[in-house]
Amino acid sequence: MRLSLLLLLAAFACASTDAGLRAATLTLSQGYDENTNQPNAVDTQAAGNSLTLTSFSTLVSSAFTAGTGGVINFDTPNGGTGNVNSQSSNTVNFGPKSFSFTSASTGGTTPSSNVNVASFGSLTPISGSSADSKGLITTNGTAESWTLNFNSLTGGAVNEAITTMGFTLLSRSGAGQTVQVDWLLNGSSTAAKTQTEAISSTQAGDDTFFSYVAPTGSTITGLRFTFDTLNALTNPDVRLAIDDLAFITSIVPEPSRMAFLGLGIFALFGRRQRPACRVTA
Repeated sequence: MRLSLLLLLAAFACASTDAGLRAATLTLSQGYDENTNQPNAVDTQAAGNSLTLTSFSTLVSSAFTAGTGGVINFDTPNGGTGNVNSQSSNTVNFGPKSFSFTSASTGGTTPSSNVNVASFGSLTPISGSSADSKGLITTNGTAESWTLNFNSLTGGAVNEAITTMGFTLLSRSGAGQTVQVDWLLNGSSTAAKTQTEAISSTQAGDDTFFSYVAPTGSTITGLRFTFDTLNALTNPDVRLAIDDLAFITSIVPEPSRMAFLGLGIFALFGRRQRPACRVTA
């Protein structure tokens, strides 16, 4: 009797843990901002982008073919058609490789650490079938800051990591926003690059594309969004939404190797610049 009770309690504990640590599995597609199934397209390209939408789309398509990247359009989480709300993390699979990402928000009354893959009411995704168009959205309607943290790649080559990324912030009816995007590298919370854009309150009218290529030797490990509404007095709901989050991986040299290589080049340059010895009588 006692053994049966213990087993029952253990099973309940496991079930509770699984429910509290749910995760969605997301797959990749090849085309960024596809317009066949979903005619809505990117409207604006953010100032300071590392790559134009056209260049990025070409590179990520080639990366998908090579198994070094792809497009997350969020349309079929867990292989189904329903929303995947309040997930503690999402796992992205591509071939034998995978990585997960988590979310954190601050501000408002109920900060959230969960990720929503959901259908939109006042936003229009840029990709996906009309029956299953989804995106990534903040779970907290009054959040002021939202951070996505990307974990290390597993199953890839040695030192393979995310080095190029692009995404589109969706515009929304009645909720224009000024958004600051901080690109975070190598696990640091200090922005390596910041972009700021005012996104108008026009549904499907100002969907804005952002892109970034990390410097040599660095890895993209996070995105931080700081935002507010331009009309907060009449509409305090400041949710933020992304569709088509895409990435490219490459081999990142270890810092020690980079330093050693730099010393070698410096020494070689010094030898070439050394004046010839002069012999005097």
